[in-house]
Amino acid sequence: MREGETPEAAAPREAGEETGLKDFKIVRKFGETEYDMTPYRAELQDRHVFHLELTEPIPERWASQENHDGK
Repeated sequence: MREGETPEAAAPREAGEETGLKDFKIVRKFGETEYDMTPYRAELQDRHVFHLELTEPIPERWASQENHDGK
């Protein structure tokens, strides 16, 4: 999440960055969990888990590439 961003705002943005698709809406929040990044780095992440729905037409295939501004 970006500074000042809520989990509810971050979830659809992150889904778009990960898939290249857009127009996601939150169906529901399942909850939160802690994720240990070991052995990749010494970090515990608080993760928010959402069920998202794509509101644009779903393409039969798409090229996925993470697309973000590095923040």
